[in-house]
Amino acid sequence: GVDERLHEEIRRRLARRIRAVRVVLRRLVEIIGQIVERYQSTIATQGRQIIREYDAKFADSKDVKVLAEANEKLCEMAKKETTNTLNNVLRDASMHMKNGYNRADN
Repeated sequence: GVDERLHEEIRRRLARRIRAVRVVLRRLVEIIGQIVERYQSTIATQGRQIIREYDAKFADSKDVKVLAEANEKLCEMAKKETTNTLNNVLRDASMHMKNGYNRADN
């Protein structure tokens, strides 16, 4: 009867929504994976540059303060890149959210 048809319609709508959510989640996982890969590459590249720069400075000066300065520089770079990466993940995730009323929701 009516209850069975209503239940079937609700089940179909729910299944359709679940499929749509799965598609969005797969895309988000892909996007976030790309962002994290770029982050890892950037940290490694910039980290090597800083280490080479400060290794040379330390070799010339033998001043331990140079090592502390290198550590500060590495920490600043890592903090900046981490913040940028988290902002990118949040922005991209937000762009894929659907927060609007849809006439088909009724």
